[in-house]
Amino acid sequence: MKIHTRNTESILYEKVKSLRSERPDVWRCIHLEHATGTERPYQAHFSGRITSDLLADEDGYIYLCDDGDVFILFKGALMPILRKLSVYFEDFRPDRIREADYITVFDLGMSWQPFFELCKGKFHKFNDNQQVQRTAETVVHM
Repeated sequence: MKIHTRNTESILYEKVKSLRSERPDVWRCIHLEHATGTERPYQAHFSGRITSDLLADEDGYIYLCDDGDVFILFKGALMPILRKLSVYFEDFRPDRIREADYITVFDLGMSWQPFFELCKGKFHKFNDNQQVQRTAETVVHM
């Protein structure tokens, strides 16, 4: 899997838009939502060697978003990915994943539109924040 750590929201949104022309039904996504005001425990793991080695042979992408969210977008079956992740993260065990309120699993063949809207919203929010930041920097430099 390829890991994206910069300009992630834009890269994710472009990839998701491109999936429309492909067969989105072969894609899955695991979204880890970061709770505002908390540390980013999963981001460190997903950018680290353990996870990259663990998922190295999988066909997909890991997106580490600016707001702390993590998206694992991949082709194929969900269970093999969950089994691999559950070796290090107990919340990914198939019998526990539904209990973890910060994890959402998307089967893009069945939930394409909500997933697309989530990614589109993240993209626009990120761009709006970047614009505000650039404006603030311009004002400071004047």
